[in-house]
Order: sequence, then C-alpha cells, then structure tokens
Amino acid sequence: MKRKQFVKWSCIIAVFLPGYAGFAEENADTVVYSAIADFSKTEAGEVPYYVHKWKKALAINAGNPKFRNRFARAETPFAEAGGTYDVILTTLRELDGECTYRFLVNGKIIGTVQNAETDVDYAPQKHCFRKVEIPDGATIAVESDCVTNGRVPEGDSTAYARGRWTSVAFTPVGTQTASVEIYGERFLWHKITLKLNGPFSSERAIPNPFTDYRMDVRFTHPVSGKTMVVPGYFAADGNAADSGADSGSLWFCHFRPDVSGVWNYEVSFIQGHQVATGGKGYALDLYNGISGSFEISGDNPAEAPDLRAEGRLRYVGKHHLQFEGSGKYFLKFGPDSPENFLEYYEFDNTPEKGNKGIRHTFASHAKHYNGDGELWGNGKGKNIYGALNYISGTGANSVSMLLNNVGRLVPDPNNGKRPYSGPGDGDRVFPYVDKNERLRFDCSKLAQWERVFDHAEKKGLHLHFKLMELENARDLDGGQLGPERKLFYREMVARFGHHLALNWNMSEEIPVGAETRTEWLKYMEKIDPWQHPRVFHTGPSKDKSKFYAPHLGASELTGISLQTPEAVDTENVFNETKLWVDRSAEAGRPWVVACDEQGPGNLGVNQSFELSRKNVLWGNLMAGGGGVEYYSGGSDLRLDNYAHFEKLLRWSDIAVNEFFQDQHIPFWTMKNHDELLSGGTGHCLSDGKNVFVVYLPEGGRASLNLKQMNGAYEVYWFDPINGGDLVRGSIATVSGGSSVSLGEAPSKPTSDWVVLIRRNNR
Repeated sequence: MKRKQFVKWSCIIAVFLPGYAGFAEENADTVVYSAIADFSKTEAGEVPYYVHKWKKALAINAGNPKFRNRFARAETPFAEAGGTYDVILTTLRELDGECTYRFLVNGKIIGTVQNAETDVDYAPQKHCFRKVEIPDGATIAVESDCVTNGRVPEGDSTAYARGRWTSVAFTPVGTQTASVEIYGERFLWHKITLKLNGPFSSERAIPNPFTDYRMDVRFTHPVSGKTMVVPGYFAADGNAADSGADSGSLWFCHFRPDVSGVWNYEVSFIQGHQVATGGKGYALDLYNGISGSFEISGDNPAEAPDLRAEGRLRYVGKHHLQFEGSGKYFLKFGPDSPENFLEYYEFDNTPEKGNKGIRHTFASHAKHYNGDGELWGNGKGKNIYGALNYISGTGANSVSMLLNNVGRLVPDPNNGKRPYSGPGDGDRVFPYVDKNERLRFDCSKLAQWERVFDHAEKKGLHLHFKLMELENARDLDGGQLGPERKLFYREMVARFGHHLALNWNMSEEIPVGAETRTEWLKYMEKIDPWQHPRVFHTGPSKDKSKFYAPHLGASELTGISLQTPEAVDTENVFNETKLWVDRSAEAGRPWVVACDEQGPGNLGVNQSFELSRKNVLWGNLMAGGGGVEYYSGGSDLRLDNYAHFEKLLRWSDIAVNEFFQDQHIPFWTMKNHDELLSGGTGHCLSDGKNVFVVYLPEGGRASLNLKQMNGAYEVYWFDPINGGDLVRGSIATVSGGSSVSLGEAPSKPTSDWVVLIRRNNR
C-alpha cells in the first residue's frame, strides 16, 4: 500500500534541468511515494529492479551482465486527485557511474535527468520536474539504467552504478509559499538584512547553491530616485554561526540605507548553470519578483567610534577617503600584522595545522573583551573581540587581514622547478568548505567572520580585506578572470561588502600582468554596488612603475597599498608616497596612497619603532598619503598580541587624531610643498595659502618661504611623541612676504617636532 508522508517543515528544493528550470517546495500538501513501499510493479522495464533494504531504494542487479546498460521501470497508480504537480525524484549518486533517470505519466516520458559525479557513495540527489500534468487514475513510473564510468576497478573490468532511487514527491502547484522578512535596526547606515525563505539547499548540493542560483535585490528610494542592486547569498538555516548548519532554505541580502524614508525592494531569483557568474538562467517564479517596502528613520543612535555614526567611507576623487554621512575625511592607521588574523582557533573549519605561523588564540586579549560582542557557538569569540577592542582602544581605525591564503600547487609552465601557484603563508584562511574546493562556501564559518566584522565596525575599524597574496593569487582559474574568481568576488561582496569602511586589496604582492590586473579590478568595480576603494599591493622593489603606471588615470583603481623595502630609510616611504600622489594627480585621477607593509621582510617596523614613527608614519602623512599599517616582519604570522605595536599605535593616534583631526587641519586640501622649507631637514604640507604643517624629524631650526603670502600667521609647536596641546616656540607669529624663521622648539631641540603655521584671520 502506498504510504503518504506529510512534511511538517517547509523544505524547498531547486534543481536545474534542461527544459525543466524550476522549483519545487515540499509543504503540508506534499505527498511522498516510497520506491520500495509504494511502487508495486518493479519488473515493468527491460530489466527488473530489486529492493536494496539498507538504503531503502530500488536498484538494478549489476552483477548480471545482461542487466547492464538497460533500463528498469517501476510503476504504480497515482492515487491523488488529477492536477498540476511539481515532482521531485530522489536518487542516490554512486561512485561507479552516473545513471540516467526518467519520469513517466501513462507511459509518456515527462523528463530525463542524470546524476552528477560524486565523491561520496550513495549521496542523495534531488531532481525536479516542474508543472507536470497528471490526470485522474494515471499510472506513474520511474526508470533508471545501470552504467559504469570506468573509474572503479572490479574484477577484470569496472564496477557499475545500479540506478538507485528512493522516492518521488508530489506537490500541487499553487500551494507553495515564499516569504521575506526584513530584519535589523531601521536607522541610517545600520545593517538591514532581507531574509528570503527560498529554495532548500546545502553546501554540497546539486545544483550548487553558490553557482547555480543568483539572488539579487533591487532597492529603490522613490523620493530621491536612488536605486541599488545588491547581491544575495545562501545562508543555510539563517543561524549557521551558532548552529554550524550547512543546509537550509534561508537566503540573505544585506543593505545599508543612506537616506531616510520609504525604501522599496524587489527580489530577482534566477537558476541555471553557473548563473551566479554570468551563465544563462531562468526565473524561479515563486521567489522572483517578490516585492515590498520598509521605512528608515531619519534618526541615527550610533555614536563614535561606531562607524554607523559616520556613514560609508568613499573614494571621492581625492587623495583621502571621505565618510558619506558625517563628511569627515579619513587618515588610516592600524596593524598590518598578523595578516593571518582570520586563522582563529574558534572559527569553524579552521585547521590547526598550516605551513607557517600559528593558529591564533589571541589569549592575551581575553582581558579586553567586555561583553559587547555577539558570541557564537556557546560562548566563542571572546578573545578575537578582545583583540579588536584593544586595537580600537589605542585610537587606531583600521585592521588588516587576508580572506584567502590557501592554494593548490601548480608548477610554473615555464620552469617546472618552481611553483606557479601554491599555498600562501599560513595556509589556514579560506572561505570554502575545504581547502581544495573553489565553488562551495562554508556558511557557518563565513557567518562567524561576519560577526567579527560587525564588531570591528562598531569599534570604528576600517577593514583592509586582502583577497589573495603572491603565492596563491593565480590559484583561481590559473590567475585569469574565470568562474572561480568571479564567484569568490561575488560571495565576498554579497556577504561583507555592506560594511561601511573597507577596501578590496586584489592581492598582496600581485604577480599578474597589467591586463589581468585590469580585468580583476573592472570585475570588482562592476559587481560591488557600494563601490568600495579598490587597491593592490606590490612587492618591495624600489621601482613600482611597471605595476602602477599602466593604471594611472583609470577608473578601476582608486588607490595603492605600498610595500616599501626599508622602514628605517629616511626618505623611502616619503618618496614612494609622494611619487604616486603626484603622478596620479597629474593623470587626472588622484589615488589614495597608503603604506601598508614595510621591509625588510624579516624585521619590518621591528627594525626601529622610533625610526618607523619618523619615516613611515610622518613620511606618508607629509607626502599627502592616506595613512599607514604596520608590518612586524618575521613575526607576522605568529603575532598573537597587538600590544606589540603599542608605541607605534600611540604615536599614530597622536599624529592622526590629536593633531590632524582635533586641530582641524584640512589635510585633504593640502599637498607636499618641501620647496618652501629651508635651513633644516624636514617636510612641509600646505594648502598653499592658509595652513602650513612642517615636520622636523631631527628637530633644529628651519625657515618657511612665505614670499607669495600676505598677512599674519600664528606659529605653534606640537610634540609627536607625547602629544598634548599646541605650544609656543621662540617665535609666536610670522608675516607673509618673505622667507621667515620658525624659531626654536620649546624644549628638546634635537627631538622630532611638528610646527603648525596657520593664518591669523582675526
């Protein structure tokens, strides 16, 4: 007798079939026919089925050579009311071969499908036949064959797959439901998550939920006319950070409203082979076109350092980034090390064993956790939240990390003795379900990353996302822009691109040519609705022209991430920064030039913190740069305590926050004018009229050329080591019309000093 199984929980399965692109949702009206219990006639085909009790499946006896490459058929009367149904056939994939299946009504073949290859024997696969007309009293049937793929040895030949299948489910068309929930605080710049109850899937499902579905949401603001299309992603059960789930029916899209009032949304949901990266597809009618609206308050309860109080950090065609909400301009500083920040022991699927460095515990920062982070999995995350709290507590505003440092070993086609691509340093950071997979992502781990990034944002930290590095940059698609790289970029944008302050660093020490770099950059420019800054990083070579010059004046690059050979070289960082500030301005598209890694590789800033303050920090700032991050050299991958950078972060806080920000220095309008300075060793930054900042790394006396100026100027001195108030030196005021002495420092004449010369407008 046929057994009916009424499904208590909504379960949505979506499968692409040639000619049957569609969906099927199992719900309370779904009826499931068991292969072994409900199909009474199992010998209706060319060969018979037998019952495989262990798997509760019908199967073909492959041990009989006469049954191979032939179709078996099982039939039964359809006992439900005639009508239109979505039909789901559940089969078992086999290592031995990829069997073909047919579904028939009254002897007519409705559709033909084939199992996908598998690495797991008896892995279930669900095939959907959409909108099938089944008359009253019809006979339904399933056929399958017994085939080999020639890969599994058996005796003198190879083993055959047995065409196993377990059930057929029927859901009346019109009973399916789809729903959207809008979740989040409805304020300006706060994260709004659109949660779609969509197709049920899993990380390893066929079809692949990452490649073969494409969810996008169009957000429109009728009053302002603003429109934005934001990519969505498969979120498993919607709580994977805590549950560890790898399957479910929730799909997320994150949005950050930049204006108040009513926002409308409309979901696009497409299915097809590699549709996520440009393949052709078909709309899934149940989800495609779902629309609604929500309202955003004009209030914003966020307070500094929370970046939601500032808005999105944007490239605005200048040498410095600007917050869209507050209008403030940004000077970056923070740690560059450890670059393997995400090799954290409490993240799912993050192995202890790597090729270098350590898997971090950040145990030294347990004391800095203060209960304000959203933990996961029964109390995990305290130490990494404490690490971010420590960084933020120093006044720093940026943290750096690789999003992927694994790679498959590929020999160089021109020199087989060296790798063309391979694992990066650490070899533990990857967004995928395993280190060798490139088209399936780990939902729970990425949801845990997202909680950490949320916390960083609330602590005022810009996210320096390094997508890849030298060793593994050519791992995806052999270095080209293909389906693996496109999918990686899309998933990172969909999951993390909503954050308010970040940049996409296409690769550390980027190893590919200009044409390929341009393709990568343009694709990121195309798919990122938020248009975050896009940069790339070079090796420590002194001549970087071959890397950067081809991109001058082009829209795809908004800045550069410098690696310099020496942290202690008195002019190295300054000269590199100024060179690309000037050249990019001359090309008509000013770049934001940051110094993010300092040599030598075994020491970095550890060579001398004092000289790094003078030459890295102030060298970049006085050349008109966008800020710095500090690299710890050989200890990079083992650095587990950010207090290592305490002095440098304190000096950077003094420079950026106490001086430039608190003293209202309009650095975004200023450029280097060393030609105005004489009589001492130092640098001059000026807007050319009202404000002059002079940095004297060795103290001493200096003169400033004010011949083209008129009026009176106030002269103040600032201590870049200890901070504090502006103080007077031996000269309090100077006048335009000549070259003027700035006088002597108020104390410690051989220490480094900052001199502020500001027009007296009284």
